[in-house]
Amino acid sequence: MADAAGLLILLAVAAASLVALLTIALVRGMRHPHRRTVAYAVARNLPCDPEERGLMYEAWTLRRSGRGGGDVTLAVWEVQGRGGADAAPLTAVFLHGWGQSCLDTLRTIEPWPDLVARMVLYDLRGHGESGGPSRVGIGEEDDLAALLDELGPGPFVLVGRSLGGGIAWRQAARDERVAGLVLLAPVFDLRDATRRRLHRSGYPAWPIAPLAFAWLRLCGLPARPLDASLAPPVPTLIVCGEHDDIVPPSATAPLAESSERVTRVVIEGAGHADLEEHGPDVIANSIRAFVESIRRA
Repeated sequence: MADAAGLLILLAVAAASLVALLTIALVRGMRHPHRRTVAYAVARNLPCDPEERGLMYEAWTLRRSGRGGGDVTLAVWEVQGRGGADAAPLTAVFLHGWGQSCLDTLRTIEPWPDLVARMVLYDLRGHGESGGPSRVGIGEEDDLAALLDELGPGPFVLVGRSLGGGIAWRQAARDERVAGLVLLAPVFDLRDATRRRLHRSGYPAWPIAPLAFAWLRLCGLPARPLDASLAPPVPTLIVCGEHDDIVPPSATAPLAESSERVTRVVIEGAGHADLEEHGPDVIANSIRAFVESIRRA
């Protein structure tokens, strides 16, 4: 009997240790993702800057206060459009997803250079060339607001992918300078997306995810989901993948059903991170029509 009790205690300690290690790994991975910098692009023969895409640009940094003192610098590319007089007098501001950087945005920037006067790409905290750690989107609309202040009066179209989509939505809800939103597989509920990512990787979501978010809350990062049933703050184009297992199409369907201001496009065969691979023409045509509708308005 004593041997059995000892074995149970040993198993319980081992299980608790495993859960603790997985929770630590999850939080660390969320706050310190692998950085996609120039070395990442060179290794994969990808464009390292807008000039390699035939676009004129200026690189600069935005200084922001860091939690607990000190400053964080955010890397910014300010890119000129090539549409000339035919371009809409808009500035498109791009927000990448978790674990990505401006380099990923640069790969999928078409057809924007022909549609708008200016494009602005920046690395979120803890990503690419920006300082960190990451705040996994929580409160990062304040960084976006400071960037828009630097860029002038607007009007702006915010183009948010995955984690960046939630940041863009929150900023648009409070900023009259934002004329439209383009959201690519937007994450409105970080908790749900994290649980789904754990399941996809073969790990149990419980109790790892609740413990991880309790840890983030202690770090001053409370993750609050957006209500996807609310009317959008501005005209919105949502693009989602048919087989997205991180943000399934059902997560954004209530938005399209709640308001005529939302245009929703589902890309057949696409998952969470490969929208352009499955529907480049559909996405490009949808963006062109959306920008033209904002221009007319």
